Amino acid sequence: LGPFAMTLSQGGLGTDPNGERWFSFSGSLSLVQGVPITAAVDGLTIRWDDTGFKGVSLSGVALTLKIPNVLFLDASVRFIADGNRFEGAGTLQLTSINLTVSVRVVIGSRADYTYMYLYLLVQPPVGVPIFQTGLAFYSLEALYARNMEPDRSGTELWYRDWYRRPLIGSVDQTKWKDELGSMAFGAGVTIGSFPDKGYAVSVRGMLILVIPGPILMLDVKANLIKDPGALAL
Repeated sequence: LGPFAMTLSQGGLGTDPNGERWFSFSGSLSLVQGVPITAAVDGLTIRWDDTGFKGVSLSGVALTLKIPNVLFLDASVRFIADGNRFEGAGTLQLTSINLTVSVRVVIGSRADYTYMYLYLLVQPPVGVPIFQTGLAFYSLEALYARNMEPDRSGTELWYRDWYRRPLIGSVDQTKWKDELGSMAFGAGVTIGSFPDKGYAVSVRGMLILVIPGPILMLDVKANLIKDPGALAL
């Protein structure tokens, strides 16, 4: 399609019992000349009947943009009908200054309340020295949830069943559910050796408080002879 390349991953046609007809597809569109950008859609559905056009619905959308030696952007949003829930995640890397910012967000509503979840990760270009200890901060994290709590049933074990459920960790937004009256607060850092930019040893720790309960979670990971950025979700 001119300067664009289009990929169709799946598609379908059908008619609902109420007489509405629909066409649905998932695919991606890439700009092959100029700015290297790719947009993808999941479950784009067009509906119509004998009276005319009825509407368009979309399950999810993703965007990828890469400008060599300048920036890299990877972001996606999807809609879940149950709970009118929007989930999004994105990472922006400013490669020219080596700064990375990642975010995960959930926004939704029930009949009598709204809920939200926000996770933010910032990885600065260089480590921030911790006085004369030979250590430095390599990332900062923050988590906030309103009317949400970990999505864990009473029979599931915290570590084996909930924490190790993909994606492994405690901050993936798909592992949190809405619950009226629940709140969560979290903060974390990555600390590593300073002279070698954290390659010798690095430790990521995050403390999360969920109320009521209270529930206190400590999420800790460590690496040896690796980039400290590998500890991030």
